[in-house]
Amino acid sequence: MDHGPSATWSSGCVSRQRKSPTSARAQCAGLVDVRVDAQRRIYALRPAPLQELEVWLEKYRRLWEGNFQRLDALLDELKTEELKTKEKKRARAKR
Repeated sequence: MDHGPSATWSSGCVSRQRKSPTSARAQCAGLVDVRVDAQRRIYALRPAPLQELEVWLEKYRRLWEGNFQRLDALLDELKTEELKTKEKKRARAKR
């Protein structure tokens, strides 16, 4: 049975070997290569799929970074306005 990269869980991902669900999913997703050594299974991380994910995530990272920067600016503005309001109230109370 082929355990190469797969777009769906059902294509080529069924195995009679007992594995942890995590390692089985990682293998089915093409994230690891598995080598059998007697009774052990040696897992090696495949960087290519993770690099593809990094490229895909980068555009969203830039989008969210901009959103967070705008949110930070708004929060700073609101904090400044709140401090000014408190100072005005204190000044009125001293009169």
